[in-house]
Amino acid sequence: MEDFVKNFGTISQIGSLLISAFAFIVAFYSFRRSKFAQKEAIASSIWREYEKLAISMPKYYIEENLIFDFNEKTLNKSREDFEQYQWLISFTLTACEEVLSVYGNKDDWVKTIEWQVKIHIDFIKSSYFTKMGYMEMCSEELISIIKRIC
Repeated sequence: MEDFVKNFGTISQIGSLLISAFAFIVAFYSFRRSKFAQKEAIASSIWREYEKLAISMPKYYIEENLIFDFNEKTLNKSREDFEQYQWLISFTLTACEEVLSVYGNKDDWVKTIEWQVKIHIDFIKSSYFTKMGYMEMCSEELISIIKRIC
C-alpha cells in the first residue's frame, strides 16, 4: 500500500507538471494571437484614417494635376499645398508601413500599397524625398516596393 501511495504521489506530480505545461502553452499562444489581433486592429484603424484623409484631399490623387517645384517648395505654385502634400506623404508611408507589418505576405495588400506608391511616384522618386529623410522612415519591405515601382 505504501508503494501505491508513493507511486500515486509521483504520478500526480507528473500530471500536475503536464497540466501546467499545457496551460502555459495555451496562454502563450493566446497572448501571441491577442497581440496579432491588436496589431491588426491598429493597422486597420490607421488605414481607415488614411482613406478618410485621401477622400478629403482628392486634388492630391489626380497625378496629372500635380506640378512640383522642389526648389521653391511649391505644389501647383502653392506653398500651402506643398506642405499639406508632405504631411499626406508622411501619413501615407505610416499607413503603408502598418499594413505591411501585419499583411505584408498578402498579395492584395501589397498591390494596394504599390498602387498608393504609384499615385505619389513623382514625389517619391524625387531627390527631395530622399534629401528630406522620407526614405529613412521606410522599412526594407516598403523600400523594396518603392524601388520596384521607380
